[in-house]
This record gives sequence, structure tokens and C-alpha cells, in this order.
Amino acid sequence: NYQNYYFPDSAPVSGRPSPHTQRNSTIRHRSHTRIMSLRLTYIRLIILSATILLFPFASEGHVSNNNYNYDHPLTMSTETETVHDDPQGRFIYTITSEHRKALLSTDPQEFESAFNSIAKGIRDTYEQEGLVLIRGLLEEDSLLQRLSEDAQAVMESVKIETVFSSSTFGNAFSFPKADGTETSNGGSFREAALTSTIPAFIAKVLLCMDQDDTTNSLRLLKDAFLAKGKEQSHCGWHVDDSGFWPTNSQSNGVNVWIALDDMPAKYGGGMTVSPKSHKAEWRQDAYKTIGSTKIIPIEGVHFDSPMFLQVFGKTCSMDTLDPALSERIESSKVEFDYLKGDCLFCTRWLFHRSVEINEEGLKHYGEDVGLKRYTIRYERGSAQTYRGWSMEPCILMDPNNSGKSLDKICESAGPFYPQCWPRLSDQSKQEAQMETLVRDKFPEIKIKRGEALKAITEHFNKAKSSEST
Repeated sequence: NYQNYYFPDSAPVSGRPSPHTQRNSTIRHRSHTRIMSLRLTYIRLIILSATILLFPFASEGHVSNNNYNYDHPLTMSTETETVHDDPQGRFIYTITSEHRKALLSTDPQEFESAFNSIAKGIRDTYEQEGLVLIRGLLEEDSLLQRLSEDAQAVMESVKIETVFSSSTFGNAFSFPKADGTETSNGGSFREAALTSTIPAFIAKVLLCMDQDDTTNSLRLLKDAFLAKGKEQSHCGWHVDDSGFWPTNSQSNGVNVWIALDDMPAKYGGGMTVSPKSHKAEWRQDAYKTIGSTKIIPIEGVHFDSPMFLQVFGKTCSMDTLDPALSERIESSKVEFDYLKGDCLFCTRWLFHRSVEINEEGLKHYGEDVGLKRYTIRYERGSAQTYRGWSMEPCILMDPNNSGKSLDKICESAGPFYPQCWPRLSDQSKQEAQMETLVRDKFPEIKIKRGEALKAITEHFNKAKSSEST
């Protein structure tokens, strides 16, 4: 159930979300996998034709400690590198206003002084575990408050009934309409994604990027606002597919999951992750099971290729396609007691899944529950777009953008993937170019999207008829 990444004001369509649609829970026999995959693919295409799919949504996650004391949140001084009073504390770091100031500073010595005692610990945790949870990264009475208020406005205006109760995509591309009407998103999503401490943390701490190295950029790949309500469904263990993460398998981007509400693990509703799954011995089997980008040739796959049926529409179906493997991943999961403002940083290749709000949680939150989160994906500018069949806006606009680096695409076609690092001397210029894309290019892209959907729908109509005979 997707809205156009570039048209976040479009009316949502009720139904299960397209690339992450789950299989009917009655499927029990592996022998039926291919038939059901084809049927599911066909259904997804029908849903797609009724929605505006250009950029997909981000995925979910949540360390379990039911005795967590919310009045005394875990903290860590700059002299320590881990939290020792929580069995999952090795993932959690709390930073201060001094750290936030240093992240936004152009003085390398200020950054070195503030992060000297913790940067290596954070980086090692991220590289070894595939994730790190940072507390205090967003200033509570400033950006975090505005982000929360804008998210609440979006949730109240956009209602769906899928694996989420509300969702909008491409919030960073939300601008006032041509008639001057303000959108419900405000500018906080764009600020968080492009100029806040979040991209600065990724560039300076996780990726060790140099502000003065203009040849090494960090770019926004996708973003989405999501809210988890009383719907009792979720996307199973997965890494994002080529539709959700449209760069090829050679890249290693960073996904940021921002909690906009407190989410105690005992109530559900967050996101759970599998530490070290980005290098687990079973990961190749998992990639094959869900048709991950990792198993797709570098030249990509076209929709009329037999391989397309093997990789399309399986992303969320680990639990039905390989129950044993799903249980194995489940046994390794970590569930956090999220606090509002927590930022969970994960490598692109970390397995994760969304979590339903449980019965106790529904009693605690009430019927109108909507646990809010904002997810942002980042890639280096050198990362290349996925080749083959694609619904990426820049490729729909110009097929020659297939296989190009994000930097090259933005240089020739405009900021489809806005630059977050190195910091721009004039951010307003980039935002003006983004707004121009939204108003001048996206209407044409919507038409091309419709044509592409018609072609692939006809293809799967034919395949479905052939399968049934």
C-alpha cells in the first residue's frame, strides 16, 4: 500500500503493501511456492496499478528488557564505551549536547575532542553487530519535537489498514503545493534527513568521511514515515529488495530507524533485528529464499526473464518459504525498549522485521494506537542504481540512468538523491532543485509509471493464464 515517493499528498489506497505483501497464512506446503508466488505477484501488480509506487518504504525493528526503567534511561559517559547494566547494552550509546554540537561543527578538532573516547566503540559495534542504537542524537525540545508534531499530523490525515496504520513516502520531497497550500509534513522531515545530526553522525562516525573530500558524498536514497497500529500483521525476516533499496548489491548503505514514541518491547509495535546477520553463515540461504538483490546478477533482471518470477514478491515471506530458517533467525533477535528519539542505525544487509502490537500493548495504548517512526536510507554517492526492470523515478525518466552512480544521476538529472555530506554551503539551492523536480518532472514520470505497470500487468496476466493451464 504505497504512495508515490514524490507525491506524499496523494490519497492512499487501502490494501496490503505491494513489495512487502505477505502470503496467505494458510500456505503450508513448499511444493506450492512457485504457484503462490506467481499469484501473489499478480495480485501485487493489481494493487500497484491502483497506487502510486515510485519509492518504497523502509523496514522495521525493536532489545528486550521488560524491567526497563523509563524514569532512569540508560546513559553512558564519554569515558565508557558500553552500557553494562543491560544485557543488550553493548548496542546502546547515549550522546550529549557537546556531541551534537561537534557533529554539526566544521572544526575537526572539536569533533575529535568530543568523540575521541567513544567513536571507535560505536564504529566497532556497528561493523561487528551490524547495528548501533544512539540516544540523544536529536535535541528533544527542538527538531525532535517538530518531527513528532509533523508525524502526528500526517498520521491523523493518512489512514490505512495494512501492516501499518499510516504511512507516507518521500517526506523529504514534500513541498507546498503549486497553489501555496502547505502540506501536513512541514519541513522537519527534510531537515532531519538532510541537515541534522543524523547524516553527520553517519558521515563522521560510522563512515569516517571527510568534510573536505568533495569526491566522497553521502546521499539520501529514500525516506518514509510509518505508524504501527492495531493491525495484526507484519513483514517477516528480510533485507530490503531492489524495489526498496534501488542500488546494486555492491553497495553497503545505512538505514536509520527513528522512534517518535516510547515503545517498550513488552508491548510490541517496534522493529526487531538479528545482530551479526549481515555476515551470518546462513545469510546466503536467506538471500535465495526471499529473492534478495544479493542473488541477482549485476546486469539485473528484466520482467520477461524466468528469474524475475524467482525473486519478485518474496521479500516478506521467509516464515512460509523456509519456516526453519525463519525460526533460526528469530532465535537470534534483539528487541529494544525504544525511547522517543532513539536512532537505530543498521547496515543495509542486516535482517530485520516489524513487530505487531500484542494484546497487552493494545490494552495499554488503546484502540487508536499509532506508534510513530521515521526511516531514512543513505548511500554513498558512488553507489550505482540497480539494473534491469525498475520503477525508480530517475530511470523511468531516462533509462540511461540505470546502472549509473547516484552522483552522476544527480549531476545530470537533478537531486533525485539529495546530498547530505559534505555539507552544502547553500542548502536552499538544492531544496529549490528538489521542488522543481516535484513540480516539473514527476507528472511525466507518473505517466511513464502507468505505462510500465500496464506492460508488466499484461505480462503476468499471460503468465497466470499459462500457469493455470
